[in-house]
Amino acid sequence: MPIRFFYWADAYDAKLRPLLDSARANGIDAQPIGVGRMVRDFHHSLFKQQALFDAVNCLDRDDVVCATDGYDAFYQQNAAYVLNTFTSFGCDVVFSAERGYSHQYARYRRFFDAAATSSPYRYLNAGSVIGFAGALANLYRPSIFLRANVALTRIRGVWRSLDQVKRLAQKLGISPPGNDLNWLGYTDQAVMAKEMALGRKAISIDLDRECRLFWCTAFEW
Repeated sequence: MPIRFFYWADAYDAKLRPLLDSARANGIDAQPIGVGRMVRDFHHSLFKQQALFDAVNCLDRDDVVCATDGYDAFYQQNAAYVLNTFTSFGCDVVFSAERGYSHQYARYRRFFDAAATSSPYRYLNAGSVIGFAGALANLYRPSIFLRANVALTRIRGVWRSLDQVKRLAQKLGISPPGNDLNWLGYTDQAVMAKEMALGRKAISIDLDRECRLFWCTAFEW
């Protein structure tokens, strides 16, 4: 069973060295996806959904694909370990898990709390994902709403204006507080968590709550 490795990046720079050096040390050929999809130096996660969809849509449906963020990830095991560990889950897609509920739709938190185990890692983190190409293509297929959001983020002035409106709304108490989703747009993490909670696409999705594949250090502090 073949396995492919990808990493999200909006540009090539020195911040990718930990990932690329560790991939090389473990005999992994990691390929970039997403470069050129957003305005240079304007970091936003909206490009990630379209980028992964394009990468997996041309592969055999039974190929296994592992994708991670490019700037804050590195490998500690080889491809055989990753593939064998993924298959042991017995599902179509596995996401990394984190301690905090962030960049999410607030209304789906109860789903993850209800499914929680004794592990502190109970919430979906979309920065690392592995799954069969066919399942990922179905899961990451971009909607018209996503395309509209991406078009907006390409225009710096528009997005900054919307962000100012959001901040004002929060001060007035009419916007979700704290780490709830930015209601003027959405993130790939919110979309993937929503799909897992609703189960609308007949895709079996699990979280790596025991950190056997991925360790997301968000909220460790």
